[in-house]
Amino acid sequence: MKLKKWILTTLSVGCISSLAIGLTACGGDDNTPTSVDVNYTLVLTDQDGNAIVGAELKLLQGETEIASGTTDANGKITGTAKEGEYVVQYVELPMDYLAEDYTVEITVSNADAVVELEAINVAPNGALERPFTFIPDATGYMEITVPAGATHYYQVPRPMGRTLIVEGANFEVVYGETTYTPDDGTTEIAFESDEADTNALELIAVVNKSATENVITLAMPVPAGSTADNAIVATLDTATVAEVKGRNNVYYTWTATESGTLTISSASANANLYMYNENTYRATEWVADTVSIEVNANDKILIQVGVTGTLSATDINEITFTLTLA
Repeated sequence: MKLKKWILTTLSVGCISSLAIGLTACGGDDNTPTSVDVNYTLVLTDQDGNAIVGAELKLLQGETEIASGTTDANGKITGTAKEGEYVVQYVELPMDYLAEDYTVEITVSNADAVVELEAINVAPNGALERPFTFIPDATGYMEITVPAGATHYYQVPRPMGRTLIVEGANFEVVYGETTYTPDDGTTEIAFESDEADTNALELIAVVNKSATENVITLAMPVPAGSTADNAIVATLDTATVAEVKGRNNVYYTWTATESGTLTISSASANANLYMYNENTYRATEWVADTVSIEVNANDKILIQVGVTGTLSATDINEITFTLTLA
């Protein structure tokens, strides 16, 4: 599945007169001034300078489509044009890439004009700019593997403001301005929170102090009395009623049969909904009514259904929700 994004970038390379590799001519502009031919190359990379392969671009002059093409293995599209001003339009970007709206004007005065374009790779890779998302299993645990001497960053949803427990050896955890080191293999992090914002995402850094690969456990153990001892298989056939005790969660799993957008909607005013795609590491925010996530066939989705508000530990709340795939 690809993320569509329409972006306009103005560049001075003129009207297409003949074609080299990549772009297919579509037409011209009768008012285009006659000028010298210029060989041009569009180069599309991410924020780290890596080539973006398979992006579909169009070359426009005014509202007229002049040419279109797809970036090659080096992120490039090449052609020949006359000097002048054009617009490069991002038609489709590969999955995990987004681009900002921007316009770049350049002056072409040689026969080998290179136009550099950029899109942003948003796929998690454990770096500070693209952290992994911590998502527990039905009992609140997740094992992570950190390479020797490496630091991996994680976004941690903190439903109910629970304490994060980190277990293992030869590691430390950095949260805010505090560094936590394990005491007998375990350290606990009490996130800074207030009652008005108990479902925010927190950023932590897990530092492997070992010279070898390290397996570390992150955990927010499900509180006693939760109905989430085991995840329940969710279906798209009927509305589902989750009986949530206190401010616990009920956990569901759903496996995609085809690609599309999975949406969870609640008919209950005090719902708290969250989804995580275990195949793509994508997660949603916590929401009260409706939230969506992109899925591919065979992706496994973890769904958490909870409640908002101040509730006693003995309250039973019925949250009715439905799943749809479009």
